[in-house]
Amino acid sequence: MFSENMPSSISKVAIIGLLGAVIWLAVLNIYNGVVHEPRFFVVSIVGFSLFLMSKLAMVKKGYLISFGTGNMSTFAANFYRVGYWLMVVGVLGTLFGPSI
Repeated sequence: MFSENMPSSISKVAIIGLLGAVIWLAVLNIYNGVVHEPRFFVVSIVGFSLFLMSKLAMVKKGYLISFGTGNMSTFAANFYRVGYWLMVVGVLGTLFGPSI
């Protein structure tokens, strides 16, 4: 397996931390009522569900931690990509409204 494109342990922690922070800020904005369009958060939840389904398939194959779609089936890789896309659109819509 090629490892030159794999993120380091510090990068993995940073990526997970940043993703968690963005989700946490989106939830806080919804709770405080300062959100332009809270319905966009549903889009994020759908995206996270698709992402989680593809990641659980990887865990089932024995890969506890993995980045990217390299070891995924085509179906799981498509769920992974669409899930990420929906999460980004949902968070941006939650924070900035339909003007994005």
